[in-house]
Amino acid sequence: MGKSMISFVGWYGTLAVLGAYTLLSFRFVTQDDFLYIFLNLSGAIGIFVFSLERRAYPLVVLNIVWAIIAIFSLLHILGLTE
Repeated sequence: MGKSMISFVGWYGTLAVLGAYTLLSFRFVTQDDFLYIFLNLSGAIGIFVFSLERRAYPLVVLNIVWAIIAIFSLLHILGLTE
């Protein structure tokens, strides 16, 4: 993946996480809305990819955990877990 694509993915991730937080803060979504969880999951993956490329390992770990939380939340709202 080229540097400009990795930068794009990182910016997408940043905007997705900020967008999710903004939507939640202004009550356009709830914490159980698919859009909110999807933005957090895809944003965490984007920031993870960017951080891994830059070798920013604390951000890599943070976004792995962020993505895992989002995955479990998504499974919960889809009724695949209790």
